Amino acid sequence: LKIRVPLEPTVELGDYLSIREPWEDPTVSDEEIAQVLKQMREEHVITNHVERPAAMGDQVLVDVKAEANGDVVVDEKEIEVVLSESRPFLSPEFVAALVGMSEDEEKQVTLVLPETIDQPALRGVAADFTLKVRHVHERTLPDLDDALASTVGSFETLSELEKDIRERVVAHKQELAESDYQTKLISKLVEQSTVVYPPLLLNETLDEIVNEAKQRVERQRKMSLEDALRLDGLTLEEFREQMKPQAEIRVKRSLVLSKLA
Repeated sequence: LKIRVPLEPTVELGDYLSIREPWEDPTVSDEEIAQVLKQMREEHVITNHVERPAAMGDQVLVDVKAEANGDVVVDEKEIEVVLSESRPFLSPEFVAALVGMSEDEEKQVTLVLPETIDQPALRGVAADFTLKVRHVHERTLPDLDDALASTVGSFETLSELEKDIRERVVAHKQELAESDYQTKLISKLVEQSTVVYPPLLLNETLDEIVNEAKQRVERQRKMSLEDALRLDGLTLEEFREQMKPQAEIRVKRSLVLSKLA
């Protein structure tokens, strides 16, 4: 009998004690603090119903129905849409179509679906939209003062709120910087290491990646991985082949870190 068995992986780390990576403490700019305060104002915006055509900056409640290639791709009632150029809902053209519409007004318009939508087959496709505005609300942002500080938390002054924001942003950036620092060090360690492992280990890791993808697609897109890949023009085997470099990196990192430990 001839029996082929997978051998235990071997790892040579090289001179791992010489690995160095420069460290820089993260900093927080005034612009970042201002961005957080802007978001807080958005979260506590005051809306008032108005009887006039919708304008930029308003918030509208709209029924949306869209058909593309003979199929209904959107059919939603009373969607809240903020008419914004900086953060357009769906696309700038969609927002522009709503500007000037009044309550109970209905409009038909053809728009190109953006490249950011979930269904790859619909990206860049022209769709016929039916829009009906239910309500128009004027949005008023709260002033940036002590009253806002007391609204968002137990702060007496705006200065106290800004100090708290800065501390939390610094802590968050510190955590990200440390994670990135570790990743760079591990990458250097893997690059200089010699790793030999059996094909069986790579196949098992590919199975893990495929199972993770299945769970993610089922949770986020409410469909099977096979159906999602079919929309992208891929088979399961082609997907596994695409994931092979990622699996190789995962195997090497795991073996190298185990050896280092």
